[in-house]
Amino acid sequence: MNFVIGQPCRCKEHASDVGFTYLTDENGMIKFKTKKEAQKLIDDFAKHEGLCESHKNRIAIIPETEVLEDH
Repeated sequence: MNFVIGQPCRCKEHASDVGFTYLTDENGMIKFKTKKEAQKLIDDFAKHEGLCESHKNRIAIIPETEVLEDH
């Protein structure tokens, strides 16, 4: 199973699934093989950006199978 990283989106322009926006690149959603791999990226990003624990906890690791896309 693959995992994706999502976070709440309040702008209503980027949300495609119950108010979440997903980490993407030019090829679409970035998928991770394990939760540990995804969490490491979240931790590194939070440290680099100086995010507080509350903001860091808004970032979610979501099983790819639970992602709904608007078409």
